[in-house]
Amino acid sequence: MSVVRKERYSRHHTIHRDLIRNVRSPPASDVVDATRIRRVTVQSERSARIVRDSEPSTQSQLSVKSTYNNTLLKLRQETIDMTIDFYYIPGSAPCRIVLLTAKAVGVDLNLKLTNLFTGEHLKPEYIKLNPQHTVPTLNDNGFILTESRAIAGYLADQYGKNDSLYPKDPKKRAVVDQRLYFDIGTLYQRFSDYYYPIAFAGAPADAEKLKKLEEAFGFLDKFLEGQEWAAGNKITLADISLVATVSTADFGESDDPLYPRDPKKRALVDQRLYFDIGTLYQRFGDYCYPVIFNGAEFDPEKLAKLEEAVQFLDKFLEGQQWVAGSNLTIADISIVVTLSSAEVLGYSVNPSKYPNVSRWLIKAKKTIPGYAELNGPGLKDLKGLLDVAPGNKNK
Repeated sequence: MSVVRKERYSRHHTIHRDLIRNVRSPPASDVVDATRIRRVTVQSERSARIVRDSEPSTQSQLSVKSTYNNTLLKLRQETIDMTIDFYYIPGSAPCRIVLLTAKAVGVDLNLKLTNLFTGEHLKPEYIKLNPQHTVPTLNDNGFILTESRAIAGYLADQYGKNDSLYPKDPKKRAVVDQRLYFDIGTLYQRFSDYYYPIAFAGAPADAEKLKKLEEAFGFLDKFLEGQEWAAGNKITLADISLVATVSTADFGESDDPLYPRDPKKRALVDQRLYFDIGTLYQRFGDYCYPVIFNGAEFDPEKLAKLEEAVQFLDKFLEGQQWVAGSNLTIADISIVVTLSSAEVLGYSVNPSKYPNVSRWLIKAKKTIPGYAELNGPGLKDLKGLLDVAPGNKNK
């Protein structure tokens, strides 16, 4: 139960308590059969009622009846229906701003999913609430408000336990407001300009619009220099608003098979990358770099460790075309650079021992765009270092 509800419930409970005391202990001049009046417990966490079992018949009982009616009237007048209707769609960043704000201030919303695709926002009853027929729309017991950031500010002012989310200090609030206006007028605007034609009209990505969106992120990055939150050192409505936009933009990025967004697929790519840097490349470096840079000779034990790492890779490639599945990913690019470096320094993948690695290596060199052009010169330089290394007995 929110703080607001608790406070109102407490006030109503006090009224009921006083009423019961009055009924159970009437003035000396009044006589009443108290057993003929009973108490009914709290109804739906917001109100309570005292119900009579029978009609009073004496003058003194009429006095109690009058007290009862007056108190009940007062209770009804003070009882506020706490239902706050919220018309929304989950995919909307502005709607999520309101949801996050309501959660932060402890307000329960009566969620009313509004299907824009079936035209629910165009029905007369909805347009009566919101002539713009947009979401979100808030109906707080007859107080109608639209525009997400205005709703968020209202909820923070009306129901917040304190003013931390939306400071009352004019200067602090002005900074929060500036960030909110920046979000709706610049960041979110540029996000929608870029992504919505792609998502809803099937349009191709517009490089110029993406550039404008990147510029807006650059502005936000500047705002955050030297501080923890968007408008200072405490979380505010500005952060709630901005995170809804930024997270939507992040989710809206197209999936790239080189580094898939699916958590399981990406985790597999990451595992192969960590295997490369922590095992395969590490053992390659342990074997080759002492020869190139320290004048040492090739160490058979270190070669055996490198062979073991290649064997691990061969297992990864069993039953699949690429190291992390059925598609070429950045894991393939990373590992082919490591193995091609080992090859140019004299290591050779044995096709009979590691058939999967041998097959994959040939395919990767042919498939990865720019492999020869971009990787070749570096391999040539690396080979040159080995050729002049004093510890190289094979030169």
